[in-house]
Amino acid sequence: EINPVWLWEGLAIYFSKQLDSKKKPVHLNGFLRFYSRDNKDISVLYGESGFAVEFLMKNYGKKKLLKLLKYSVEVDSEDKFAKKFKEIYDFELKYNNFNRPIK
Repeated sequence: EINPVWLWEGLAIYFSKQLDSKKKPVHLNGFLRFYSRDNKDISVLYGESGFAVEFLMKNYGKKKLLKLLKYSVEVDSEDKFAKKFKEIYDFELKYNNFNRPIK
């Protein structure tokens, strides 16, 4: 399994255009719990992760997302991933940062 699960599942949802048939949550507030599949409430994972990826794509573009993906296959901890995320995107991997408007 490649972690973080929310990122990889979000990519699948985003690029398969499944967001077109999903209602966007008012606030993203659960997807970060899915670094691995330890959490059993997968409805949150599938309900939010695609919108998190959409936020990253529309606000920061494909190049940064590809950089994050490349790193994610090499990382071995949630903390290291969060540090790399901040380095790439220049903001903390926290819900309030994903709840800003899309540009």
